[in-house]
Amino acid sequence: LAAMKLAAVLDDRLTSLCDAWEEGSCSAVWTFSELSGFVSASTVTGAANLTLQFRAPQEDLLERMQRLIITTVATAASSANTRAAASCVVHAGERATIAASQLDVGLAECFQGAAIATVGESRVMNLHSAALHDAAPLAETMPAAMLFVPSIRGISHSFEEHTVDSDIVAGVEAYV
Repeated sequence: LAAMKLAAVLDDRLTSLCDAWEEGSCSAVWTFSELSGFVSASTVTGAANLTLQFRAPQEDLLERMQRLIITTVATAASSANTRAAASCVVHAGERATIAASQLDVGLAECFQGAAIATVGESRVMNLHSAALHDAAPLAETMPAAMLFVPSIRGISHSFEEHTVDSDIVAGVEAYV
């Protein structure tokens, strides 16, 4: 339960940081990719793992996020130790970094033209993606670009993410 409460506090604080970042232009994303508990012989959870992954296109934002996470977990640990409750320890893994890669402008224009030919100009947007998708490391060795299809209500990187089948079909048709 303590790990779930900590996850909720971290999510709230990261959301607040992101909302305040450069007048709301934050494109950071984070997810709790693991929450698992270990039951002891007495059926009381003896330990829990909470794994948080986060990314952002700006190094200063990543550093702020990391400091916020470490401070929040340290505060939770101190509070737990004061109450003689379960202890909280941070095992911060080394932050993996992938440098942002410039995608191929000509290939992106080709994708845009194919999308316009498939669904019409009014339904096509030129997006900048701050996330480091598979195209970023690929772009280091060959021309790369990305073709996105819309998610319902614009929800992305979430369990609520969903795309209408006809938009997926249109994306495939534009790609081929």
